[in-house]
Amino acid sequence: MSDVESDIGQEVMLGSGEILIEEICLPASPQAALCSLEWQKGGFLLESALQSGSLGRWSFLGAEPFLVFCSKGPKLTVSQSEQDYRTNANPFSLLRQLLTQYALERPPGAPPLIAGAVGYFGYDLCRFVERLPSLAIDDVRAADCYLGFYDTVVAIDHQEGRAFISSSGLPESEPRKRLRRAHERLEATKVCLQSCTPALRVAPPLSPAGTAVAASEPPGIPLPGGRGADLRSNFTPE
Repeated sequence: MSDVESDIGQEVMLGSGEILIEEICLPASPQAALCSLEWQKGGFLLESALQSGSLGRWSFLGAEPFLVFCSKGPKLTVSQSEQDYRTNANPFSLLRQLLTQYALERPPGAPPLIAGAVGYFGYDLCRFVERLPSLAIDDVRAADCYLGFYDTVVAIDHQEGRAFISSSGLPESEPRKRLRRAHERLEATKVCLQSCTPALRVAPPLSPAGTAVAASEPPGIPLPGGRGADLRSNFTPE
């Protein structure tokens, strides 16, 4: 039997609230699905380079996090509802509080990721774990940690050829408001995915000399403001 039950309901009870899980038409590709969310903030796509077995089974995408956690040294910023909360603290301590506050129990038969925090942990966070000298010059000035908290996630099951939208209604805590938000976010995501374009073309294969073979039409990716970018990759499946 599949890890995702075939008779999964649209509404799954979850503590004092509900999480909505609805099966949708399979997008042309995860990349095309992400492009349909391009006008929303904080879009992400998680997938494996392997499209076989359990390692490459799932792709996950989402946009519009309800909360953003950002740290640079002890300086922490939590952005929510267009307001910023700033403090100086151990980032792991505050992050632990946030993860506990918005923790969800995955319902039986649901996709592996139904909501959660997506982002990165930088190497410099090690200084909150052990004492190390600071010798490098911070010429990049990137955040040490950047995480978006997502209440709605699109999950694509490549093995079963199925796709789902999970909508938790977070950060609302009152049951009725949470359920209303879950419905609104699910429907809004479905509308965006209906404009999903065909699968993006991949970069041309490498020539024996190790350079990319020129393509007749470069794959242009539309960006906000009418600008476009030609994106290519010289990675091979191997």
